[in-house]
Amino acid sequence: MLVAIIDTGIQTGVFPTGPIVYDLEVTRFGIVRKRRGKIHSFHGAYVAAILEKYAPGCQICSIKIFDDETQTTTCKMLCAALHWCRHKDIPIINVSAGSIETKDFKSIQRAIDALTKKGQLVVAAYNKNGLPTMPAGHEAVIGVRDDPKLRDYEYKSDNKTSKRDYYASSQHKLRFLLGKELITSESTSFAAPTITAVLVNSGRQNTRLE
Repeated sequence: MLVAIIDTGIQTGVFPTGPIVYDLEVTRFGIVRKRRGKIHSFHGAYVAAILEKYAPGCQICSIKIFDDETQTTTCKMLCAALHWCRHKDIPIINVSAGSIETKDFKSIQRAIDALTKKGQLVVAAYNKNGLPTMPAGHEAVIGVRDDPKLRDYEYKSDNKTSKRDYYASSQHKLRFLLGKELITSESTSFAAPTITAVLVNSGRQNTRLE
C-alpha cells in the first residue's frame, strides 16, 4: 500500500526503509516537482522509519514541504501537496504539518474535502500545545496526539472528541543502518505514523481501525 509522507523530505540510507516511489518537493509557489535540493533534517526519515518498523514493506511517497533553513512551511505548500495526493489517488496520507492560523483553515478544509470524496484517508498530527489545528481538526481526518505512557505500537481512542482521533506512542526505538539506536522524542508528529501503520496493516488484513 502506498503512503504519502508530507514532511521535511526523507533522507535515504539512514534507516533500513524501502525505496521511495516518489521523492518530491513543493516550492514556495505551490509547484510540486521532483526533489532537487539536499535534505538537512532527519524528521521525515524518522517518520518513515516508524512507519516501516510497524508496517514493513509499505511503499512510501515523500513530499517535502518544509524549508531547510527555517523549518517552516505555508498553507499554500501544504494544500499543493494534498492536491497532488488527490490527483495521484494516494490511499493514505500522513501529514506532520498543521496550521493554527484560522485564516488557513478554509483552504485546508477544501483540500481535505476533495480527498474525502475520493475515499482517501488522512492522518495528521495535532499541535503539540493543544491549539486548534488544521488538517488534524477536520472531521474527516484522523487526528493524532501523543501519550507518553504509551510505547511502540500502542494507541488508544480519544473519547473526548466526536470524531476519529487517537492517542499513540511517539517514543520508538529506531536502528540506524550503521547499527546505532535511538529513541524518538515525545512529539505528535512521531505519534501520527503509529496510527498510519495501523491503517496500513488494517488494510492488509481487511480489518478496521478500532
